[in-house]
Amino acid sequence: MSRIRQKIGQEDCWTVEALYGLIKLEAGVEYVLSYVRRLLRNLGYVRKVPPRRHVRRANRWKVAWFRRKTRALIKARRHRGWTVGIQDESIFVAEARPRKSVYSRKGKRPTITYGGDHSRTVVFGVITCDGRSLFRRYDRFTKDEFADFLRHVHLKFGRTLIIADRAPQHRAAAVREALAEMKGRVELWFLPPGCPELSAIEEVWRQMKRAILDVPYVTLARMCEGIDRWAESSVPVLDIEKYLYRIV
Repeated sequence: MSRIRQKIGQEDCWTVEALYGLIKLEAGVEYVLSYVRRLLRNLGYVRKVPPRRHVRRANRWKVAWFRRKTRALIKARRHRGWTVGIQDESIFVAEARPRKSVYSRKGKRPTITYGGDHSRTVVFGVITCDGRSLFRRYDRFTKDEFADFLRHVHLKFGRTLIIADRAPQHRAAAVREALAEMKGRVELWFLPPGCPELSAIEEVWRQMKRAILDVPYVTLARMCEGIDRWAESSVPVLDIEKYLYRIV
């Protein structure tokens, strides 16, 4: 039983049937299911219904191919004088603070109350390998706003290779038309599906929301002022390639 308890502790969740099979396999004993439930409760396990989480993620072979291809692509573009950047969007909601871990009594779930009309803004951002950045606010996240943001990226950085996720807005016809208008001076290179850990700008959103949403904003205008101040005064310096090539 000590060996069985050790194996039970190696998993975060169990079903009664799975533990019944483990005990039968390890000890050759068939307990009734009610005893198996009691054993789980004695070991500190509580019965909960797990939430569903759909993940469409590229397999490790596709990720490995992406890393090799991206390394060669970045090297070729930088050799020709291009700027390489990684792009993403994030939604900021007034009166919504980022959730932080707190201590609470056992069995009690803490809550944070907030009011307001849930006004929101969408921040488009891009950070480059040479430490530069560009952030712009929009009312919505649509293909037209993304196409407009690409034009601003071209005006600031010139010839640019942009690494982005596979959101439908990034691959729309309006975006392809905007890229054609820029005559190949801006290129899009997409991350593998379901791999946000490869994007360094996710860390930028974390830092920005920690700095801006630490106190609740009553109005959207006040929150937008905080976003603009952060974008002007803070220069996120992150190694984009380190994120792209790291093994998680």
